[in-house]
Amino acid sequence: MTIKFSSNKINLSSGTFDSFVKKVLSKNDMTKQASSEEASVEETVEDVVKEKVAEEVVEEKVAEEVVAVKVAEEEDKEDKEDKEEVEVKVEEKEEKEEKKASSAQFVKVAKLNSETKAWLKDYWRNLYPEAYVEAMLAGS
Repeated sequence: MTIKFSSNKINLSSGTFDSFVKKVLSKNDMTKQASSEEASVEETVEDVVKEKVAEEVVEEKVAEEVVAVKVAEEEDKEDKEDKEEVEVKVEEKEEKEEKKASSAQFVKVAKLNSETKAWLKDYWRNLYPEAYVEAMLAGS
């Protein structure tokens, strides 16, 4: 096996690079111990990183849920306000209609001469009270 540093190429005529590394590591016990310690440190670091990533994901999901709840509450408030506005408008409209219904507005539909007026007065007295008949004929 030859290693050329000038061209940055490693020529392995007998075996692979992994087998070369294994041979070097098997000759030095310190290297074996250091590599096993490195592996356990790497595993610990990987576990810590995985835990942090998992915590960040959970925090993001919680934050998204909090935002969704706030948006839903705001929409509920807006819906409630809209409903109240509609109710107020309906009440105002009903009040206007009641005012129209309660106020009597007579419309003159015909010019009555004294003979027709007298005949209607007699006829309506048979059907309605005297005050009502007088109110009906007051405008004519």
